[in-house]
Amino acid sequence: MSDKRENPEQIPGEENIGETQKVISEQGGISGERKEVNVESYGKVASLGQVLKDLEFPANKDKIIKFVKNYVTDKEILDNLEKIEDKKYNNVAEITHETDLVY
Repeated sequence: MSDKRENPEQIPGEENIGETQKVISEQGGISGERKEVNVESYGKVASLGQVLKDLEFPANKDKIIKFVKNYVTDKEILDNLEKIEDKKYNNVAEITHETDLVY
């Protein structure tokens, strides 16, 4: 695992939230199974996803929280992770869904 976060400019923030929403909307228009997805905060989901991309899966709640605390200081994200069920998670999507940042 590298200490350097790759491509931090790809993490959505308030300054490029419109662009992020447009990309997600376009992806939703791709033919095939369509899923309704609501995102509480694109920036927080992207930041968490950027951190979790280096996590070795499967991972349980304790492993996830220990790993994320090395990179994230956002209390809301850490509080959301404290509330997730203590089970095995196989990917980033399962975690973001369980945190109620994506529903």
